[in-house]
Amino acid sequence: MKRCKLDQSLFGRCIRGFYKIKNTAYSLFEKKRPVNNERNISLSEMTIVVENFIEFRSSNFHISTGQKCARYSTHLHSNRSYITLAQERLVMSYINLYRKKHKNGYLNRAIAIGRYIERSMAPEGIIPFHKPFFYPQDEGVSTYWAIPCFTELFNETSNSDFLRDAIELGEGGRNLLFGDKYGYTHTLGQKIWCPNVSAIAAYAYKSLYEATGNQKYLRWARDGLKFSADKMKKTGLFPYSETRPTLYMSIYQAITMALLMPFLKDSLGSEFNVSDRLRRACAFLKTLIREDGSVMEPEMTCYAYLPSMVATLAVLKYIGEKEYFVRVFNFMKVFFQTKAPFLYISFDKKLYNGSMIDFHDVIMTEVLYWLTTIVDNNGV
Repeated sequence: MKRCKLDQSLFGRCIRGFYKIKNTAYSLFEKKRPVNNERNISLSEMTIVVENFIEFRSSNFHISTGQKCARYSTHLHSNRSYITLAQERLVMSYINLYRKKHKNGYLNRAIAIGRYIERSMAPEGIIPFHKPFFYPQDEGVSTYWAIPCFTELFNETSNSDFLRDAIELGEGGRNLLFGDKYGYTHTLGQKIWCPNVSAIAAYAYKSLYEATGNQKYLRWARDGLKFSADKMKKTGLFPYSETRPTLYMSIYQAITMALLMPFLKDSLGSEFNVSDRLRRACAFLKTLIREDGSVMEPEMTCYAYLPSMVATLAVLKYIGEKEYFVRVFNFMKVFFQTKAPFLYISFDKKLYNGSMIDFHDVIMTEVLYWLTTIVDNNGV
């Protein structure tokens, strides 16, 4: 399969330059909204707000076989598919909601979007991110998030098609996205370790083992832990990558923690001392939480970023840090001032979307996923 590298032609560079200038200009002239600290909203209401935003952009259609599919029509997309990671997050979100609310509509929607993801698979058994051609394709992220989507769809429906898809992606990912010296990679052809991707792969292969009982998937999950858990620094920090051994964005600390948590009570968790690592990672995560409940972004020019807030909130609930959970939740309310939640808060306490405006709709699927892991039927 062709290595998905950035288009270095004059045309490709011009297109990237155009988008960079456009988004920079938008961020400079965007009208920022003052924070309303009186805003009171529950987790259940937050989930509904994001659901409604996504519902507005969703589009249903039928493929030639008559099998119903559903897609989330993202602003950025390739000529073959809308961004696949957004579709995958929605599958996981709707399965979460189905299990909590027992409404068949959620499961039906997850199945329909799963069928759309099937159409986006490459013959080699991986899934491109399906951003426009002038972006890197991040096949590792989109492939390894798709595997638990399909195993969970199989668990809920017993439809062997979904298990077949998960197996195909597991095999393809191992063949094309893994190296003995760097683990599982972000993009096809890349040869550096990146803990969050290896953690996603470990989580994916664990789900594939649980669905099939095939021991080789546990071995492959072990390789993911080797290049995620073992890369944690003594401080508890999970570095972003070999070439960027820093935080990068606070969300990656929370994501890596969340993906390692399922290993707490099994043999692989014991082998990699996951319990102790997560204890230290949690201590580091707390250092990022300010007294007002905002989560610091040391390498970003903003006061707080919504995805980091909500991913951190999910981790805090899982580990039972009630005091920190309440603090972060109370601050997170300020992002929900309108029908479309904002992405950032500036240091002068203004809400805005900034240069990520083109990805706003994709990021909202991530927000929904973390919200649906937290919220229950009582909105708690």
